[in-house]
Amino acid sequence: MTQCVPAHELCKHLAQALPDPVVVRDAQGVVVFVNAPLCELFHVSEDECKGQELLGVPQEFEGQMREFRDQVKSGATISSVESKRLSAFDMELEVVVSVAPLLTEQGEYLGCI
Repeated sequence: MTQCVPAHELCKHLAQALPDPVVVRDAQGVVVFVNAPLCELFHVSEDECKGQELLGVPQEFEGQMREFRDQVKSGATISSVESKRLSAFDMELEVVVSVAPLLTEQGEYLGCI
């Protein structure tokens, strides 16, 4: 008997298996999941991240993050853009950001990863 796993659960399992930091956001841009590598890099817990909108985004990069969100909502994929983030200790980290939309089978935007 094959068990059907809900898409959001499958996404979490896949993200946990990746060695790179991963953030999953809902359609409003709010963090709903982060994987262990992200927690280690930013020195935060998953619970501290959930519900945040601009997780570790320095003020000068907030516009960039909002622009990415708008582009991804329109169906675009952002790939390998250099940016900066802040750890829980306000240590500046150079990161490479990629963002892809999460869509239903009908093309409805659910969020991004």
